[in-house]
Amino acid sequence: LLATNEEIVYRTKQHWMAPIFGTITGVLILLGGVVLFILQLTFSTDGFMGLIRTLSFWASLILMVVGVIWVGYSYIQWWVEDFAVTNQKVVKVGGLLNKRTSGSGLEKINDVMMEQGVLGRALGYGTLKVSTASDSMDLNFQTMRAPADFRRAMLDQKVIFEQADARHIAEAVRTASVPAPAPVAAP
Repeated sequence: LLATNEEIVYRTKQHWMAPIFGTITGVLILLGGVVLFILQLTFSTDGFMGLIRTLSFWASLILMVVGVIWVGYSYIQWWVEDFAVTNQKVVKVGGLLNKRTSGSGLEKINDVMMEQGVLGRALGYGTLKVSTASDSMDLNFQTMRAPADFRRAMLDQKVIFEQADARHIAEAVRTASVPAPAPVAAP
């Protein structure tokens, strides 16, 4: 995913809390399945209650399987997502089978907002919101590990990139403004 002469300067992942936040629903479904399974054990096996027990057993089994899949999916999603700052851009890459990338060139970054709650500050995670020159595409890096370090690396690379660009422009202006030597008249 890198261009020619592009190098990764800083790379990180989401914080280990990210899959926990993503799995709250999955865990609740899984717990619901376990509770229903335990509850169905108290039902009688005769008549109508036997039918209710059988239906409750299958419903609890389905809930537990869905809960485990949900938790597993959230973990895999966390595992395959990376955030990187290169010497040319900032990028977020994710996806196990189908890769998804979003990013922006360093020259297009206008502002970077960092949000950290109390728990985020204590555990070292936060959210970065990067506003770009394009109104339609702002980047959100949620529940990322060490967001201040990522922000610093991004802004440092932006300064280096802009200084190199300014030197290149100054050199082009300097060479264009030097008058060509006057032809020497032949004696």
